[in-house]
Amino acid sequence: MQQIPFSQARANLADTLRGVEDGNEPAMISRRGAPAAVLMSVAQFRRLSASAQGFASKLDEWRHHYLDASDTDEASAWPDLWADVRDPAVGRDFKW
Repeated sequence: MQQIPFSQARANLADTLRGVEDGNEPAMISRRGAPAAVLMSVAQFRRLSASAQGFASKLDEWRHHYLDASDTDEASAWPDLWADVRDPAVGRDFKW
């Protein structure tokens, strides 16, 4: 990832933006030598945000397929996958 000082990015904003769009790689903008922000193209942002939505939908599909729950908003609707492993005895005393 290219690192550009803030003053250079500000002075050459059009070139910096063109480079991010054409190069398909984000640019890290630094202020006083420390990373301050990241400039990325809209295509990069959409790919990044779509992967998060993709994971959520895949998790929801997994829940419906493997847990066979009709309402995934309520955890009580899911079967207890650990029922045969969990110790049914009352918990032990605990003090901080």
